[in-house]
Amino acid sequence: MSMRNNNTPLISVIIPVWNPGPGISRCIESLRNQTLKEIEMIFVDDCGTDDSMEMVWAAAAEDARIRVIENEKNIGAGPSRNKGIETARGEYLSFVDPDDFVAMDFLFLLYKKAIDSGKGAIVKGRQIEIDPNTEIQKASNLNFAISKKLESNIPLWVLLNTEHFTSIYRKDVFRYSDIRYGTSRVAQDTTFLLRIYSFTQDIVFENQAVYYYIRRVGSASTGKSLQRIMFMLDGLEEKIRVLIKQKEKRYVSMFLSRYLRYFYDVIFQYWGDRPSLPPTKADWLDRFDTILQSIPYYYTRLAEEAPETAALIWFQILLPPPTVRPLERLIAWNDLLSNDEAARKRLSQAYTRLFFSAFKNSTMRERVKLLSQINSHKKFMGYNIRSTVFDILKQRKTH
Repeated sequence: MSMRNNNTPLISVIIPVWNPGPGISRCIESLRNQTLKEIEMIFVDDCGTDDSMEMVWAAAAEDARIRVIENEKNIGAGPSRNKGIETARGEYLSFVDPDDFVAMDFLFLLYKKAIDSGKGAIVKGRQIEIDPNTEIQKASNLNFAISKKLESNIPLWVLLNTEHFTSIYRKDVFRYSDIRYGTSRVAQDTTFLLRIYSFTQDIVFENQAVYYYIRRVGSASTGKSLQRIMFMLDGLEEKIRVLIKQKEKRYVSMFLSRYLRYFYDVIFQYWGDRPSLPPTKADWLDRFDTILQSIPYYYTRLAEEAPETAALIWFQILLPPPTVRPLERLIAWNDLLSNDEAARKRLSQAYTRLFFSAFKNSTMRERVKLLSQINSHKKFMGYNIRSTVFDILKQRKTH
């Protein structure tokens, strides 16, 4: 394999750079030493404060295949990748994070698979995650799982919303302007995958091509902070704008359920050791409620097709952590579910499980308040919760 006659690279590799630390050195070398030499490396300087770009400029002085794009201000990884897409000249595009690295034959194997398969709008390799503290490696089995589920004709955009950096993407797919990374600080890669897999199901797998992902601790995507929750709300808004275009509404519920469960886990992590919401709670709760106003469209369409799945989505997004107002926000949405008995039943069952995790850790005064609220909403909550709660109280009295 070699450059075309006009010196056009076979693959453009786009790397956004913002304070990756010393790991960028390994990233640069892994790309420069690829067995597929006909590549260009586009580093996008996102105005970090460490010395990473000094290493990039030093490498660029030695390797003409390296190009640098300089942002005027910090704009985030997603928009930085989008800038690289606009200037890329390769037949295929690849995206690498600056603190990760790839096997020497990573790009060669992916490109060869694309040519040999005769299709390959997208060719996906395999991820190996590395713990930066222990160097323990964990291989992903996502490719195998996705291959099996594709046989069931489930859309790819539902199944594959991670590991964006393990693939190469044929550049002509990007001629559609909306196939770009999201602009949110968190999960902008998920928005990109949702967009591109909504456009094409044309994917092949090459498990011998390995991408080494360094597990990041304390980043915008993994940290436990209120700011991260706000970033995730940005991402949720972006995804909803893509999802409203989907025709198969039952699959929309599958996608939303997965993303919202992730969102809910973040809230639990943030408030796991906090007794109450911080003073800024309204900043995100009010915005969350505003975003949800666009989702009832899905619920009304899904109630007939898959009421249990729809109810599960609502369950995921209605409640803050169980120690914070565990009944008030649920009851506030009672009218929305009032005409769907199947959904109400599923919601009640799901809430029962969550309720007891809060109830067992609450004070007696809090329990009395909760029981009072339950009794005032008998029809909605059902007798299963009340009877079980009273059983727990009786057991405690006997011990």
